[in-house]
Amino acid sequence: MTPVAINTVADSLSALPEILAQQPGTAILLIGGNDVYFGVPAAQWQQNYSNLVAQLSVRGVKVKHCAVPRNTADLSGLRNWIASSYPATDIIDTWTPLGGGSSPLNSAYDSGDGVHPNDAGHLLIGQIIRTNLP
Repeated sequence: MTPVAINTVADSLSALPEILAQQPGTAILLIGGNDVYFGVPAAQWQQNYSNLVAQLSVRGVKVKHCAVPRNTADLSGLRNWIASSYPATDIIDTWTPLGGGSSPLNSAYDSGDGVHPNDAGHLLIGQIIRTNLP
């Protein structure tokens, strides 16, 4: 399986043919943070996200949803929207284990930029995802 790098939800829609060419059984979405950070209107990224999920689902791809906190933008709206829009069984909680203290992203998992997890954070995300997939 080849990972596909996505920067915004709209990018994921344009990359959909490349994603589907990999014939995924499951797609793990950890997207939307850049949309919030760069001020994309919520209605727009929510529509794009929902469209992506629908297009994956209609092609038989199971979709799982994740969110990771940042110190540079409040992504709680993204996290809450996902939680209210999709079944709990399709959500993998990577947020809670990575959060902590007075900042959303625990310093133990912060790469130093307040946005991206460090190696320990990525390892934790991978472990959480692995234990939550069949």
